[in-house]
Amino acid sequence: MPELFTQLDLKYLDAPTAISYGRHITSRRLSDDLDRRDQVISRFEKQASDATMLRLMKTPLQVLIMTLILEQFGVLPADRYQLFWRYFETIYQRESAKPTNLAPFLTEHRPAITDLHESVGLSLQIHAETSTDARSILTKAELRQLAVQRLVQVGHQLGPEVDRIADRIVQATTERLVLLVPAEDDGVSFEIRSLQELMAARALSNVTDEQLHAHLSTTAPSPHWRNTWVFVAGRTFAEGPDHRRNLVTEVVENVDKSANWPGWLCAIGPELAAYLLDDGLAARTPRWGSVR
Repeated sequence: MPELFTQLDLKYLDAPTAISYGRHITSRRLSDDLDRRDQVISRFEKQASDATMLRLMKTPLQVLIMTLILEQFGVLPADRYQLFWRYFETIYQRESAKPTNLAPFLTEHRPAITDLHESVGLSLQIHAETSTDARSILTKAELRQLAVQRLVQVGHQLGPEVDRIADRIVQATTERLVLLVPAEDDGVSFEIRSLQELMAARALSNVTDEQLHAHLSTTAPSPHWRNTWVFVAGRTFAEGPDHRRNLVTEVVENVDKSANWPGWLCAIGPELAAYLLDDGLAARTPRWGSVR
């Protein structure tokens, strides 16, 4: 009953608050390296004058990610998909450059480790759709099995060598990258839900054009898959080609005409279009800036 609860509505950060938070978190994070702190803050403030960058400064998490990327690369991507993907690349490069025993392994097996994150993201996103738990969890045995499956898919033969590589991949994924974190019952989960959705999106988009269209059409009506859907669209716009961008706009234009969704009762096409524009996906490709 409404009288038994207090509703709190969260708002996006406004520009002054986002900039203030960026300065604050950088000052705390780099308090022992003042020169680097000042350099990152200077880069951040310069980027904050760009309208495209202001669009990304909506949450504390995204502001934090922006400062991490600026520390490593010095420049920021233009949309939310590229922001989160660049964050993954930033963490990966940082760990690969450290003088640890796993650093060479991270460099050599980056494709397999990336593939594993994508497979885990999709598996957890599917599980979360029907789970009553606060977060989705994968057991370490299931994580290792996904690693083995991927190694076999790229041509490795089952045996002791595959087992050794799979064990190292699981170790590198859970101990060095710290994107998948320990959970109850000897399991693992993504520490940040948006990273789970990002990896699920990459798994859904590593397909043929026909399959991509099917994935976009199937997940478009679902609130559970909305962020993943936007990430799929974000990758499509960021990496092209043009005919794949057309697939996204085609789904937006026709989703409410589908026999599988009562668009006459609850139209979702305009909402999808608003998400895409809000994410800035067409900022660099204005040809797709409007849908009919």
